Amino acid sequence: MGKIAITPHFGEVGLAVPQFERVRPSDTLAAGIGEGLGVAAQITDRLAEEEADREASNTALAAQTAIEDFKDKLRGRQDYGAFATEFKTFADQWKARNLQGLSVRGRQRVAGRIDQMFGQGTGQVRDLAWATQVDVSRADLSRFIDDSFKLVGKGGQAAVDALHGIAGRIDGAEGAGFLTASQAEELRQNTKERYGVLTASTLIDQDPYGARKALAGGQFDQYLTPEKKLQLQDAADREIKRREAEARAAQREAQADYMAGFQDELAFVANGGVVADSQFSRDKLVKMFGAEKGGQFADVYERAAMTGQVSKQIATMTDAEVKTLLEQTKAELDAGPEDYKAKAGTMAAYIDAAKAREKALADDPAGYVQQNFPTVKGAFDAYAASGDAADLKKAVQLTLDIQDQIGVPLDKQQPLAKQAAAGIAAMINDAGSAQKQLEAVGSLLELGDDATVRRVLTQVSSAGAPAVLPYVAENLKNGDTAAATRLLGISTGEQPKVPTGTDGKDMREKAASAYDADQENLALQAGWTGDGSRLARAQGEAELVTKLALTNGNYGQAVTDVRAGLQPVTDDRLAAVHAPLSVDPDGVLAGLATLRERALTADAFVGLLGPAGNTVAQKIGADVADQAREDARWVDYGEGYALVLPGQVYLADDKGKVRVFMLDDVMAAAKGASPDAFGTMGEVFTP
Repeated sequence: MGKIAITPHFGEVGLAVPQFERVRPSDTLAAGIGEGLGVAAQITDRLAEEEADREASNTALAAQTAIEDFKDKLRGRQDYGAFATEFKTFADQWKARNLQGLSVRGRQRVAGRIDQMFGQGTGQVRDLAWATQVDVSRADLSRFIDDSFKLVGKGGQAAVDALHGIAGRIDGAEGAGFLTASQAEELRQNTKERYGVLTASTLIDQDPYGARKALAGGQFDQYLTPEKKLQLQDAADREIKRREAEARAAQREAQADYMAGFQDELAFVANGGVVADSQFSRDKLVKMFGAEKGGQFADVYERAAMTGQVSKQIATMTDAEVKTLLEQTKAELDAGPEDYKAKAGTMAAYIDAAKAREKALADDPAGYVQQNFPTVKGAFDAYAASGDAADLKKAVQLTLDIQDQIGVPLDKQQPLAKQAAAGIAAMINDAGSAQKQLEAVGSLLELGDDATVRRVLTQVSSAGAPAVLPYVAENLKNGDTAAATRLLGISTGEQPKVPTGTDGKDMREKAASAYDADQENLALQAGWTGDGSRLARAQGEAELVTKLALTNGNYGQAVTDVRAGLQPVTDDRLAAVHAPLSVDPDGVLAGLATLRERALTADAFVGLLGPAGNTVAQKIGADVADQAREDARWVDYGEGYALVLPGQVYLADDKGKVRVFMLDDVMAAAKGASPDAFGTMGEVFTP
């Protein structure tokens, strides 16, 4: 063992000798070693404690997670009676599986906590089991109540039994603890109100008037709160209003359907039809519309039915026969009060029928006779079956003959029914080419004599065919297809280029002076009579010449083309008259000449020249008559013709008015009718 060197301790002043103290046991080397070992033991123990704490903490967390997972597995199940046993088994198995691997200290630390956690888990599972049981019981009760109310809604004993069953189930749920007393009472009240609402609502659907009365009378007060009662009363009122509105709408719809049938049948009986056991009798009309309105409809129906029968009676009469019938009926009405109402009804029916006849004849005379004269209808049916132009010609002529027979004025007669004329016009318009149009027009030339054909052409033009159709047809009849084509071209848009420069200017000037002489005479006639219709026609023809000249580039040719389709009156004394296209111009000339001779006799002037029997006056009268016949001119006067002498002196009728000869008179005179047919001529006078 080596020696220990002792170093002297030097003080602050000089060499000092150290002071030795007693050595403490803790300062010895053995003591130091022992103390170190103790510290190490403490550290080891502390580490063991910390590890035990970590094990305990981790195990507790794992236990908590396992408990929650297990509870989640139980939530979807309803066999809640087995929850507690299963949880205890789960807890034992989990502890056995998870506590064995812990240290003694860790197990000691966590064992109590784990038991506590599983103990709490047992309570939670028990609470979960009870909550599940409560939920299931309440859900079952709710379903039971809903199912029971399906029976309640049907009424009767089944409803009573269902209500009793609901009450028993609520009592049972309360007794089992699934419902608290307040919850059970609330459910009872809700069930009563539900019953009241269901019953009242059902009654509202079935009988809203009865429901409103029952609610107002308190029959549902034991079931309903005041607020709910008011809501149901409002619902009853709304349903009543809805049903009333629906009933009104249905009534309006039914009335509209009924009225549609009424109008159809009204038209049928007004046309002479008869309906046995009509649904529009007075009783049925009053039932549908009420006494006032239904009675008015019944009056209309009965008058129309009577008028229809009368219309059949007078349909084939002449104007004179209808006039006589009306006069006789009026005389019977004026004879006295006996059966006055019935006679007044008959008179009204005759008047209505006569007006309807007059209107129908004015609107579509050919259609009228075709409808009311079986012979005419049969003629057109024969044509429809054969398609032979000869049959159509016969039917057209028969149509005109019947119109003439029943008194339709000559200038108002039509060869075709409106519908037929429109069909022919459409056929011409849709022919597709000028050549086919000309063929269609050419086929019309076979329908009768010239006057009849002109009537057909005029009517077809008015129905929508080209306005130049009569002029086209006249040129076709003359064999001038080129002129007909040129005329047709200005209505179809197939027009050549308008010339320009000097040639165009010359043509415009010539066209502007077209028919000057004709227009001068017509202007004079229009000034005399106030009737400018003939002047307008002449102006129209001048415009036609102008248009044709400007489009075809040849004024002279245009004049020729148009004049070929005119109905000229060449007698100088007839310069103010144009014959209608629908009649024979030669017939007009002959008729006017005959009337002039018969009207301007010596006797017509003797009264103006001296007393009756004065031979000198008679001689002068004869001379004046001769001169008058030479100087007199015919002019258009309204819808007929008047004879005017120099000085604007007109031939008068027996009433002192201008004597107007209708076109029928003119054509009758042309056929040699007796002078008596024209009545008294009267005197000449200055209007």
